[in-house]
Amino acid sequence: MNELPDDLEAILTLPPTGTSPEMRERLLQETSALLPRRASPRRRAVLAAAAVLLAVGLGWFFLRFRATSVVVDPAPQPSAPVASAIAISVTAVDLEWKAFDSAPKEQSKRYWNAGHAYIGAHADYESALRCYRQALETGTAESRQITDEDDVLAMALKLERTYQEKSP
Repeated sequence: MNELPDDLEAILTLPPTGTSPEMRERLLQETSALLPRRASPRRRAVLAAAAVLLAVGLGWFFLRFRATSVVVDPAPQPSAPVASAIAISVTAVDLEWKAFDSAPKEQSKRYWNAGHAYIGAHADYESALRCYRQALETGTAESRQITDEDDVLAMALKLERTYQEKSP
């Protein structure tokens, strides 16, 4: 019962182990060509230097452009009265509130002015973004055209708005 037929026994027997040196060399050549090559020491050094330069550049960028916190005194100090000949300066917050309280036809322009004031005087991009978006919502199609007076933030918002209007 344990006996196999002759044809199966021939298949299941091990092949002869006596291989020629030429066959071994050819087999080594064919299989080693398929294996990935190890990186040379020079290539490793170049990759390490590139990684170090990238890390230094990113570190410099984050240290150079990190946000600085500004401490604001909650109680304003009383100042000396200003002469009537000098114009009273208007802050960006005042401009934004004037835009909020103004007529719908004037809101867009006043919001743009408030956004420019936020960027120019305070470098407050978040508030400028809020004002620019309000200006685009209340403005006409002509106000969405990019002009020479627009900064990068305003141009990006105008492009985004026109893209949204064109896409379904």
